[in-house]
Amino acid sequence: MTTELNDIQQALFKKAAAKLLDVPDGATPAEVHAALLRKVQEAEFVPAPGLVNVSIHRRRVARRLNGGTRRKHSPQGSKH
Repeated sequence: MTTELNDIQQALFKKAAAKLLDVPDGATPAEVHAALLRKVQEAEFVPAPGLVNVSIHRRRVARRLNGGTRRKHSPQGSKH
């Protein structure tokens, strides 16, 4: 089931989020993201290990989709 928000609901959610994050109503996505990261840091939030793994996986997938290749790690101290 998906929930669609109408324009009024979207505006209310954006206004509430802006108030919670202490950003102006017309803040850019980059400003909102930065404010969210500051709040997370202030709260000393540490994500569950599963969430960290998902984040790493998403970065790997994004890198591959953008034409990147898999990073090659060599064991520490080995010489190639």
